[in-house]
Amino acid sequence: MVRVHHLGTGSADPHPERGPTATWVEDGSASLLIDCGSGTLQRFLRSGGSLRSLDALLLTHEHLDHIADVAPLVFSFKLPWNRRERPLRIVASAATLALIERWQQAMAPQLSPDEGQVALVPLAPEQKLALTDAWGVQAHPVDHAPGSIGFLLEGPRRVRIAIPGDTGPCPSLQTLLDGCDLAILECGVPDHREVPGHLRPKDWEALLPLLRCGAIALVHRYAETLADPHLVERLDQALGAEVYAPSDGAIRYLHGR
Repeated sequence: MVRVHHLGTGSADPHPERGPTATWVEDGSASLLIDCGSGTLQRFLRSGGSLRSLDALLLTHEHLDHIADVAPLVFSFKLPWNRRERPLRIVASAATLALIERWQQAMAPQLSPDEGQVALVPLAPEQKLALTDAWGVQAHPVDHAPGSIGFLLEGPRRVRIAIPGDTGPCPSLQTLLDGCDLAILECGVPDHREVPGHLRPKDWEALLPLLRCGAIALVHRYAETLADPHLVERLDQALGAEVYAPSDGAIRYLHGR
C-alpha cells in the first residue's frame, strides 16, 4: 500500500496552519519527497520520515516555497549521526539545480556536501528516471518559473501519482494527469483573478472532465480560495472525480490496480 503524506498544503503566503506545498510518498520500501519549502523537514520527521532513508528529493521548480529547506537538509548531513550510506539524489531541472549549486558556492563550506552524501540529478522534460527498483518518474514541462517541471510518479501495482507543482494552463497537463490514481493540484486563485503561472477553479473545470483521474487533492491555495467553503463541492460535481482539500499532515492511501 502506498501512503501519500500531504506534509504542506499552503503556498508562499505564510499561513499559521499550512506550510508550503510538499508531499511525501512512501510504501515501506521507498521514500520520496516532492518539494521542500520552509518547515518541510520538521513536518517530514513529525510524520515518521527519516533523513537517512530518504531515497530521493524531487523539486518542481526554484521558488523558495519549494526549495528553502534544501539548504538545512544538505547541512544536516554533515552531522555524524545523519550521515548516509548512499547519496541522496536531488532530482530537478537543470535550471533549479544550477540555483542549488550557486547556494553551495555562496555558502561553502556549510552547503558543500561531503562526498557520498548528495547527488544532483538533472531531469529534462519528457525524460524518465528510475528512482528505486519499484519507483520511476517522468518529467513534464509546465508553465510557471524557468525550468519548472511536473512529475508523474509510477510505482508498484501500477500506482500513478501526478504532481504538476505550480503551473498555469498548458498542453502538457493533459498528458501528465490522464489515467493517474491521484493528482495533487494547485488551485491558487479564484476565478476573478488572473495570476500568470497559476490555476483557477474554472481552469480545472475546463480541463479535468477530459481526463481519467481517480482522485484530486487541492493544494497551494491562497487566502481567497482557502476561504471558499464551496470550492471542493463545486469541483467535485464538475469533474466527475473525488476531490478533496487536505490539511497539513493528511494521508491518502493508494492500493494500485
